[in-house]
Amino acid sequence: MYYIPTTSTQLIDECCQRSIELLRRNSVDTGILAASPGPLASGRKYTSIFGRDTSICALGMATSGVPDLIAVGRTGLETLARYQADNGQIPKFVRHPAKASDFW
Repeated sequence: MYYIPTTSTQLIDECCQRSIELLRRNSVDTGILAASPGPLASGRKYTSIFGRDTSICALGMATSGVPDLIAVGRTGLETLARYQADNGQIPKFVRHPAKASDFW
């Protein structure tokens, strides 16, 4: 059962804590997964490092002040850069753990 905040400050604090927990659960050695691991997410390839999701999450992680999240955000961007096309295109996603990229 979750605690239900009674003020807007409590609500923001609760949202922040839940976001940090989710980001940590979805953190892997190549960055941040687009979705929490599970059969549905795996079936749709969402247990990959998605360019859009990683970039947006990295912004929040960088400003969070939480060292482990900052490191994962950096790693995710480095993963995308490592699979960047010769013409500069960022991959739509990089599979984890297979590390194959897709530009669809």
